[in-house]
Amino acid sequence: MLKKYSIFLLAFVFATSLLLLSACDNNQNDVGGPFIGGIKGLSMQFIENAPPVEIMDSGLQPFSVGVRILNEGEADVKSNEAIVWIDGFSPTLFDTTTEHLVKYLEIDLMRERMTAEDSSITKGGSVTEFFPTTGDLVYKHSVAGSQEQTIRANLCYLYMTQATSSICFDSVLSRPAGEGICSLSGPKQVFSSSGPVSVTSLSQQPVGNDRIRIEFKVEQVGRTGKVIKPFLDNFIEHTCMSSTQHDYFANEDIVFVRVDPAGSLESGSFDCRFSTNPEFESSEVSKGNYGIGCVTMAGKSTCRPNIPNPSREGFVRLTPYSDGGKYGNVVCDYYLGSEDRGNFITQLNIQVFYQYKESATKSVLIKHTDFE
Repeated sequence: MLKKYSIFLLAFVFATSLLLLSACDNNQNDVGGPFIGGIKGLSMQFIENAPPVEIMDSGLQPFSVGVRILNEGEADVKSNEAIVWIDGFSPTLFDTTTEHLVKYLEIDLMRERMTAEDSSITKGGSVTEFFPTTGDLVYKHSVAGSQEQTIRANLCYLYMTQATSSICFDSVLSRPAGEGICSLSGPKQVFSSSGPVSVTSLSQQPVGNDRIRIEFKVEQVGRTGKVIKPFLDNFIEHTCMSSTQHDYFANEDIVFVRVDPAGSLESGSFDCRFSTNPEFESSEVSKGNYGIGCVTMAGKSTCRPNIPNPSREGFVRLTPYSDGGKYGNVVCDYYLGSEDRGNFITQLNIQVFYQYKESATKSVLIKHTDFE
């Protein structure tokens, strides 16, 4: 999944450069960007009467659970990159099994799109999934009076947020007021595609005569779900359904960030610092493109990814803060190359990969049927 977006980024580099030029030095600039923007990815809701509000006991009323899933963000989701499962009750009480209450999406879900001609929005793809995957749900036992049962639908999917900003270069550290075309220091406007994780701020400052420091914030902006460590190029298996306390700590609030300099940024060298390189249980690891390094201690194998370009990509932990937000910072030093002369603006692209997990619940009243 990571490779296909590099081609997509090139398509809008030229189209957005003029917009970014005017937005370079003003975070409050209202110039439109290359993305729709927002905090949404996939959304999920129960369909009407599936499950019904009330059901009868003693095996008298078969029913199913249906959920509609809609892509309201700006990243495509392949069918095998999203998993849906139903829980909240014992499967045996409803004459089914756990295996029949979990499935991948039946189809790929295309992202929302904004046309370049008139900025009109084309809605993303949607699909309705029904459970159990075989047969029906039916409450086989008898209840006394009535009993309320909560049914929960869970959705976890791999998603990607793109962001872009403009960076100012100047081989002269200090110019008279009004002579420069951009400011070498300070916050820069950043545009992010719609997704529950976003790049919310970016700034730069010179460090000596040969280096520019760029710092940006990656933040969970969707507050209804959980960010889960992503699986990358088949490097690890899905980690959404982990149930132990260790797995929760190891897998939550971790994203993968890739810094993709464009144009003249390629003439120098980038050195980015990412906040974490998480461990993976050996049971999670599958064959992939990254490769792994594992250490076995006391009979337990722990593995870390061999990231091919650690100066431009790595894992970031989103830390909770007192303001209620969860975010992490990435700091990159760009060392000027031989072609970095004069005063000019160029583009910086950022990609953030993550899994996102959301749930929806519905209460069903199981009513006793008395034939006497």
